[in-house]
Amino acid sequence: MDVLALTFDPRSKAVLLGVAPRAHEPYAGAMALPGVLLGKGERLRDAARRAVIDKLGMPPTAISATGQLTTFDEPSRDPRGPTLSIALWSTLDVSEANGDRVTWTPLDDVPPLAFDHDRIVSDCRPMLADRLWRDPAFTADCWAESSPPHRHWT
Repeated sequence: MDVLALTFDPRSKAVLLGVAPRAHEPYAGAMALPGVLLGKGERLRDAARRAVIDKLGMPPTAISATGQLTTFDEPSRDPRGPTLSIALWSTLDVSEANGDRVTWTPLDDVPPLAFDHDRIVSDCRPMLADRLWRDPAFTADCWAESSPPHRHWT
């Protein structure tokens, strides 16, 4: 599963996406969404929390909310063989975080990513925008200030 880890930057009025360099092949050193293999008996939200903590170096207390988006099943999405990925979103409060592994990039200007993560971001952006005003937890966690940002990311 892969996580679109999001935070709102009040200075730039932009939604930021957390990405980090991969530690192992394939694509060692390439930027990627935080992702993990689902452990036996592990729930998706628990795996998403683990991905954010382990891959981005964020403390558990930084994770505000998490939810499921969609599944990616392209047989060639991973060079190691056919692999499903369930995409989840997670909103983060980065004020207390020291995540030195994470790079925060505007959601509308994401650098090239490993695997099919560019497609995951591209396909999930409309779902995130649609969720913005329908999901109170997502909306509250994305907008740290009382007024929404002036920039649209649909």
